[in-house]
Amino acid sequence: MAVLGVTIRTVQSLAPGETIWDAGHKEAVRGFGVRRQRGTPVYVVKYRALGRQRFFTIGPHGSPWTPEKARKEAKRLLGLVARG
Repeated sequence: MAVLGVTIRTVQSLAPGETIWDAGHKEAVRGFGVRRQRGTPVYVVKYRALGRQRFFTIGPHGSPWTPEKARKEAKRLLGLVARG
């Protein structure tokens, strides 16, 4: 599990079974990451609700999801979680 900025380059270099969490830059979103289990990398957001950790899949890498669009969606989803 690496903690780096989620960029096109890091997403394309993911090995199967690897996860990268967004960090290390001013636009980083805590809980936003990308993971590759077998095939295509998938953008995810990790959050805590009712004392339990949960994952939400934003979507697979590729059209329409780029790191920037997925990061914006993660911010929106985390805002919804914060509001209840």
